[in-house]
Amino acid sequence: MPRTRFNLSVPLLALVLAASFALPAAAIRVPPPPDYGDRRDPDLPGGERYGEDETFEGYPVDPGRPGDAYYDASTEFRRHSPNYAGASTGFGLMGGLGRLYGRVFDEHVSGPVVGAFLSNTTGLGAATITGAITRSWFNSSIEGAEVDVTRWDFHGSLSIHPGFFFGFGGTRLDYTIANFYVMAGGQMTLQTTRGADIDSRFFRPGFHMGLGIDTYLDDIHDGKAFWIGVQYRWNNTAGGRNDDLFRYNWTREHQVLLRLTFRINGPGF
Repeated sequence: MPRTRFNLSVPLLALVLAASFALPAAAIRVPPPPDYGDRRDPDLPGGERYGEDETFEGYPVDPGRPGDAYYDASTEFRRHSPNYAGASTGFGLMGGLGRLYGRVFDEHVSGPVVGAFLSNTTGLGAATITGAITRSWFNSSIEGAEVDVTRWDFHGSLSIHPGFFFGFGGTRLDYTIANFYVMAGGQMTLQTTRGADIDSRFFRPGFHMGLGIDTYLDDIHDGKAFWIGVQYRWNNTAGGRNDDLFRYNWTREHQVLLRLTFRINGPGF
């Protein structure tokens, strides 16, 4: 009697194929959203639903004409998720204290600084581009003569957030560390210096560098939020080409600023 060989390859293949179809339907099940069972049609008194069974809450009954699709506002298309993920577009105000000095001036003097800015932060919050304008004014002296100095600075800055990956943590501390930044950039400065025998005015380029940190004031996962932060900036401005007093002398200024920002989640471009 001939011996029959039993080939295991066929039943094993059949078992693998059957499991590949059965697992998605039985074992791998995605749970519904937490509020799914609470969704009701506001146009119906009892919030009736149809299609209910032991594993499904059912669909809200459509109050429209037969065949019309039920409209659920929660499924409305959004270009960006309302949850904060690092990217944002913002604008805000800032103010603080400046410290003016330079070879022309007799001493370091302090004065107020105010300003406004626009910013755009890339995906994951790794870098920020900022445009800002500040005004500062000081009472100083040059060779013993008192002068009033007014500065308008128009800044363009690039900020790098070295700890942006902390944003994946999800806590306030994580988001605050992720919003620490170092920055550098250029500016154009309109500087006016006036005294009894001095009348200087020039519009010249310069550079700045600094650092700062921000944290949020309200819910950052509803599409927008207010943020507050502190920033240090070191401004350096070249003297006017035709200005005998400042031609070869740079004006420098330290600034410490408190900033309030309104951010809208999602990149602006």
